[in-house]
Amino acid sequence: MKLSTIQRWGGVSIIIGSILFTCWAVFRTTLLPLHERGQDISIIILNPNWIWISSLALPGTILMIFGFTAVYSRMYSSSGILGFIGYVFIVLAYLFQAAQITWEIFLFPVIASHGQSVALFRDKILMVSPYVRLYSTMAEATIFSGVILFCLTLLKNREFPKIAGILIFCGAIIYAIGPMITVYVAIAGVVILSIGCFVLGRRLFSASLETKI
Repeated sequence: MKLSTIQRWGGVSIIIGSILFTCWAVFRTTLLPLHERGQDISIIILNPNWIWISSLALPGTILMIFGFTAVYSRMYSSSGILGFIGYVFIVLAYLFQAAQITWEIFLFPVIASHGQSVALFRDKILMVSPYVRLYSTMAEATIFSGVILFCLTLLKNREFPKIAGILIFCGAIIYAIGPMITVYVAIAGVVILSIGCFVLGRRLFSASLETKI
């Protein structure tokens, strides 16, 4: 298969993946009782909407990994070590995210539905576990580092519009701090990030049509 074909599908993947993430964020905020999170997260997990909403994020994560890989393949020759590190970190971040989503889909509902194990959520045993905290810290560190470095690479590269890097960076920051303000700010961050991914995907798709490799 030609590299241009892979890049074309990568452009489609990052667009679809960002749409799925936007749907996940919107439905998660509007259809789940997130106000119960501080009391007992098992109430949220046992909500009938939990599994299908969480399931939106898993294919979205996989598609985004493929999409960012295709984006990097378009600019790797001029991105240098900064771009490579940014790409590695952002892929690691999405892999961490994918792993967590599989827990939320396949493990959390089982734990929450059994009286003997629900204490893991009700008493926040999982939340205070040093291993879970380490995992969360690693995931946060990779997404933070990956977004910054990858967006800096996009801003310096001529293959993609600079606005894409700006939107993705701003969207990620707003999404990160949004929950401390209001969930609607977090949704706005996801939407902004998705617009940036759409710009990336559209450019990648059109550029691949012009390439014969």
